[in-house]
Amino acid sequence: MSKIVLNWGCCKGSETGAYVKCKLCSKTFHIECIVPRDAQGASLEPDWVCPLCKGAQRKARNLDNSPLPSYDRVNIENYSAKRSSKRQALSSPPETKDNNEPMTEEKVRDIISDVMEIHLERFLEKVNENVSRTISKEIKVVRDEISDLQDSVSFMSKQYDDILKDFKATKETVKDLRENNDKMQMMVNNLNAKVNQLEQESRNNNIEIQCVPENRSENINSIVIQLSKLIKCTVTEENILQCTRIAKFNKESTRPRSIVVKLSSPRIRDCFLASVIKFNKANPDSKLNTSHIGIAGERKPIFVTEHLSTYNKSLHAAARQKAKELNYKFIWVRNGQILMRKSESSKYVIIKNMEFLDKLE
Repeated sequence: MSKIVLNWGCCKGSETGAYVKCKLCSKTFHIECIVPRDAQGASLEPDWVCPLCKGAQRKARNLDNSPLPSYDRVNIENYSAKRSSKRQALSSPPETKDNNEPMTEEKVRDIISDVMEIHLERFLEKVNENVSRTISKEIKVVRDEISDLQDSVSFMSKQYDDILKDFKATKETVKDLRENNDKMQMMVNNLNAKVNQLEQESRNNNIEIQCVPENRSENINSIVIQLSKLIKCTVTEENILQCTRIAKFNKESTRPRSIVVKLSSPRIRDCFLASVIKFNKANPDSKLNTSHIGIAGERKPIFVTEHLSTYNKSLHAAARQKAKELNYKFIWVRNGQILMRKSESSKYVIIKNMEFLDKLE
């Protein structure tokens, strides 16, 4: 009877001992070559597939990309030469005395699962250690940055407190300065009012004659005396203390410079002004003009008013402008005061200053 020749897939050694045949490649393997020593025993299942074919199946099906277990990757030809001196693998299950227990696929899976679990635990320990070390380094950096930030915030907070303190002090100072400024402004207004009053009182004897043409050879005293005779208010040379032309209030004006006459008493001044008003009322078609004092040419009106202070002149001009805007019918000057009236039946108002004039309706 001829001897059956086996196609060995492992060590090609002795044909003694338990072995199993792969159903795919038909190669024969010693059981002790393909499974751990503690799992050796009876033959495997008839449909057993060797590790090489099993790996090819996994790769073809793309079901598992993880590397094969360590005993699947064993170089079977070299493994046989060393199996006599083989020691128990690290973390592998302990050897058992019963070598006749059959090795099933389920037990192989359990062994692989245990080995993978051990390696996974070690891997996770290393990962945790690395992660912990990395996190510790990063946390230290963050802590240092937080510490620096706290120092900066503390410094800024201190600076803010100092600024706030300075601001409060400055605010109090500004408040005091405003109060002092208001008081000073009130004092200045009062002083300006008193100065204006004194200036106006110093002009109580004066009259101002406006729109009289200028002439180099003119005699101003004679013009005043001639006007006084015309309006029937006799004024002599003794009554004229001073008579002169004054600078223009508006330098761009084409009107001639006004004549200021300082009379000997306020009574004569009031008589002169009243006589002018009476003359104009008596001659509505020929009010006081240049022809009455012998000046040839076009007749130009002549106005005689009280001599106002500089401030009162500005106030009088602003009052005339305001009267046009608000349709006030009458505006006049009496004893240095500026008065306005909207109609014959309405009450007059005294214009004291610019602020009062702005509030006028």
